[in-house]
Amino acid sequence: TRGSGSESPYFFSFDIGLIHFVAINTNAWVHACQYHLIRPTYRWLREDLKENLNRTNTPWVVVLGHRLPYCTKQRMQSA
Repeated sequence: TRGSGSESPYFFSFDIGLIHFVAINTNAWVHACQYHLIRPTYRWLREDLKENLNRTNTPWVVVLGHRLPYCTKQRMQSA
């Protein structure tokens, strides 16, 4: 992840051949316990595409989303 400028395992990018792959955690848009990831993901994605995308070297861009099977909080509050 650090090679792509990301400090998070939840979003990262890499190049293979003519393809620039971008992976983002789609749980951030579904589960409230990960809403805090939306802004950093967006900022990182904007910078990644601006800095690392070279359409001559990598004419293809593939964006993929990954979802964890569940989301937990350290402190659960009873209703």
